[in-house]
Amino acid sequence: MNNDMSVLRELQIVELKILKEVVRICEKHSLEYFAIDGTLLGAVRHGGFIPWDDDVDIGLPRDSFERFVELAPKELPSSMSINYFKYHEDDDKELSYGVRVYCNDLKIIQHVTENSQPHDVNIDIMQLDGMPKGKLKNKLHQYHLLGLKALAKMTQPETIGTHLQNRPAIDRVLIFLAKHCNPFRKMNTKKMYLRLDRCLKKYDVRTSGQVFIFISDYRFREMFSRDCYFPFRELPFEDMVIRCPAQSEKVLEGLYGNFMEYPPESARKSRHRVEIIRD
Repeated sequence: MNNDMSVLRELQIVELKILKEVVRICEKHSLEYFAIDGTLLGAVRHGGFIPWDDDVDIGLPRDSFERFVELAPKELPSSMSINYFKYHEDDDKELSYGVRVYCNDLKIIQHVTENSQPHDVNIDIMQLDGMPKGKLKNKLHQYHLLGLKALAKMTQPETIGTHLQNRPAIDRVLIFLAKHCNPFRKMNTKKMYLRLDRCLKKYDVRTSGQVFIFISDYRFREMFSRDCYFPFRELPFEDMVIRCPAQSEKVLEGLYGNFMEYPPESARKSRHRVEIIRD
C-alpha cells in the first residue's frame, strides 16, 4: 500500500494517541519533555503534524529520560509498551539504542532497513545530553561517540537503516564492511550500547554550555547552546499543547535552514514507505 493521505492520517492518529500518553506520564511525574525534529517543525509551522510526515519525535533531558523509562512500563495502558535496550537479554542482537513507545492499535511495515518486519505503530523518545567545554575536547568527544555507535551497529548490520540519503563516505565504507566481511558480529551488542550510554552521560545536561541529541538522524547538527532548549515553551499540536525548546525557531533554522518555506510538492512525502497490515 502506498502512502496516500488516508493511510498516513490513520498512522498519525495512533501516533497522537501514544504522544498523549507519554505527555500524561511526564506531566504526572514532573518530567521535562519537548518536541524535536519533524514534530517540532510541525508544531511551529503547521500547529500539528507536517501533513506528509509519518513519525513523532520527542526529547527528554537525561535525568527526566532515565525516570521516564523506569516509570513507563508501569504507567502505560495495556495497549502500549516501551522498548529499551536495557530491558533485553545480553545475547539479543535486535537492539537499538533509541527508545520507542508502541501501540498495538495498528500494525505497519515501515521500510527503514533491508529486512523491515511488521511492527506496532510507535513514536521515538530521545535523550538530551551535555557536551564538554572547549573545542578540542568537544570534537574528541564527538569522535568517541561516533566510534562507539559505529561499533555497536556493526555487531548487528541487519538493523542499519537504508532510508538515509547522502551518507558520508566513511559511513558507506563501514556499512559495506559490516555487511560483507564483518569481524564484529560476535561482539555483545548490549555491552557496546552500555559503553555508549556511559559516554553520553559523562557531561551533565543541566550544567553543560552545549547540549545535543546524539541518537537523531541529524547527529551533531542537533547540538545547540543550553539556553536554546531551557526553559521550555508551549505550542499547539493537533488537539493538544506540547512543550517545545525555548528558542524553537533557532533550533529549526540550524536543522532545516529556511524552515517556514514549504518544500516543492515533489518532496512532500514521508521518509519511509509505510504499509498498514490489515487483519
